Amino acid sequence: MRGHEDRYCGPGDIRKAGTEICLRASVRCRDAFGLCVGKLMILGVGNLGILDWVFLSAYFLVVLVVGLCFVKRGSKSVGEYFLAGRNLPWWIAGTSMVATMFAADTPLFHTGNVRRFGMDAGWLFFCPGFGVLFAAILFARLWRRTRVVTEIELLEMRYTGTAAKIFRCVNAVYGGVFLAALTMGWVTLAMGVIVESLLGIDKVVGTWLFLGIVVVYSVSSGLWGVVATDFIQYVVATFGTIYLAIASVVHCGGLRAMNEKLRAVSEWSGSGMRVWPEPSAWNANYSWWILLGYLCVYSIQVSVTGTFLGQRVYASRNERHASHSVLWFGFCYYILNGWPWIVTGMASIVILGSTNELAGLADWQETYPAMILKLMPVGMRGVMAAALIAAFMSTISTLLNWGSSYMVNDFYQRFLVKDRGRRHYVWVSRAFSLGLALFGGWFAFQFENITQMLLKVPLYMVGGVLVWVFRWLWHRTNIWSEISAMVGSIVVAVFVDVVFVKVFGVWDSPDAWQYFGQKILAILAGTTLVWVLVTVLTRPVDDEVLKRFYRHVIPPGPGWRRIRALCGDTCPKPDSMSRIFLTWLSGVVGMFGLLFAVGYAIAWEWPRAIILLAVSLLGVLAYFKLFHTLTHFDGWNGDETSAVAAAGGGASTEPSQTPAEAGK
Repeated sequence: MRGHEDRYCGPGDIRKAGTEICLRASVRCRDAFGLCVGKLMILGVGNLGILDWVFLSAYFLVVLVVGLCFVKRGSKSVGEYFLAGRNLPWWIAGTSMVATMFAADTPLFHTGNVRRFGMDAGWLFFCPGFGVLFAAILFARLWRRTRVVTEIELLEMRYTGTAAKIFRCVNAVYGGVFLAALTMGWVTLAMGVIVESLLGIDKVVGTWLFLGIVVVYSVSSGLWGVVATDFIQYVVATFGTIYLAIASVVHCGGLRAMNEKLRAVSEWSGSGMRVWPEPSAWNANYSWWILLGYLCVYSIQVSVTGTFLGQRVYASRNERHASHSVLWFGFCYYILNGWPWIVTGMASIVILGSTNELAGLADWQETYPAMILKLMPVGMRGVMAAALIAAFMSTISTLLNWGSSYMVNDFYQRFLVKDRGRRHYVWVSRAFSLGLALFGGWFAFQFENITQMLLKVPLYMVGGVLVWVFRWLWHRTNIWSEISAMVGSIVVAVFVDVVFVKVFGVWDSPDAWQYFGQKILAILAGTTLVWVLVTVLTRPVDDEVLKRFYRHVIPPGPGWRRIRALCGDTCPKPDSMSRIFLTWLSGVVGMFGLLFAVGYAIAWEWPRAIILLAVSLLGVLAYFKLFHTLTHFDGWNGDETSAVAAAGGGASTEPSQTPAEAGK
């Protein structure tokens, strides 16, 4: 009877046998998949496998398709091509700002600094945040009221005479060719490092390939194509940044374990896990002058929201959208992106080794690509490569559009060919963009490394930043103030960098960081003295020009008291500087309280982190409450006809309205 039962299989036996077959099949499939993935990695090109290149190619295809979807819209007029019809919502404009600043050089430069000096070296990145908040509260609103196409168009709106026209022409060529190419230079130079170390292909070939892809959609679609692709590129870049930071912490055994291991690396200058910056701990020869130089110059430079950041402000729907776009930029750039870079740099000490020799790195700026190659599996390397290439492409596309806007709006259309059709100027804009791409790509490889460019170039360019502030706050500023600031900055910089250093041996060091702060503050002070003296000794701007400008912009502060009195009661009263300052101060508490809170959380000091988080929340609430009490002229374009005529033209897409009609 027993043997008879063994001849047959019951339902339970059938299910058991089926389960075993499925398990065996799944194991075989898993092994086969692993073998295929391994082969894909082996069959790849450079340091990436075929699967990585598939992901990378898919990214390129999506960006090209999205960018080219806006060709028709961007071809309507110069206003559409350069300013997207002044119709960008704050979240698109702000995201485009972040994508532009999130360049290929940014994670390399700052992650390398953290690896070299410690967590508190992140303050070299955070310092301009003070200026970003002031831009959101004041300068972005003033810029949007001007309704200019470019910042140098303001020169003929704010000043008058032949000198203003000539200076506008000079600035168009300087900014549209040299400055744009210079910025493209250090971004492209960083891309070369990524191409060689991460992709494993020749940097010249790879860089020109990616530059060519950018040219196709940015030249064709204008700012519409740029901001649309910026949004995609920022999402990809941010995902990659955060993913790598998390993978780095996990590889170290968690955040607490990473802290313990870092504190045990006594030879690393950042082993103390400092959140509050101490430059002398980075190097015995360093001091707070480094941070003071960054804080003063870069904060002021960012606060006036010119160049390509300003282009997004001019393209915003209205004044409120312009202000919120800058605030959104500050949050994403400094908090959402900044700390993941810092964490990755810290984790590299544990994962790669405490010195470049142990890690096999030729330079500090190779840290970020090395971490990707170390931690990312096949497939994810392609995603990370796409993230870094996205950062490069978003910056380059902006620079091409912004640089050509200078050459077309402030040089070609203003001085050479004035009365041609819209399509003519759009095609000329495309031609200038293409020429700038070729020149900027060549220019990039004339420097040895990113740090050389980022530390040397500002010495000759930032001395006149204070005049950009006082053009808004002091009616006495004239065109000779601007000219003397620009020329004086170069002269004073040459004096400091050549006479002081080479002749007298003052501030002479092979380390570019050591006296960077002293040099840049000396240049700022010397240049300011020059342009203030020139201002006092030269003729002021005509009252009629100043009145027209005041009615258009409504600038605040005691520096416009006399012009405000001349305008009488026909203009609304601006916000008081005390209220503006209080709003800015609450924003500083909110943003920097959060930055410190995150820093102390990473350092595993939770009591401080929680207290600072609460302080930050109070600051944010105070900021928005005070911001809503400020006067906003949304929908008002000021004295449109006279202002645009004074500026020599410009794209106009909105109806005119008086201050009294606009209200608050």
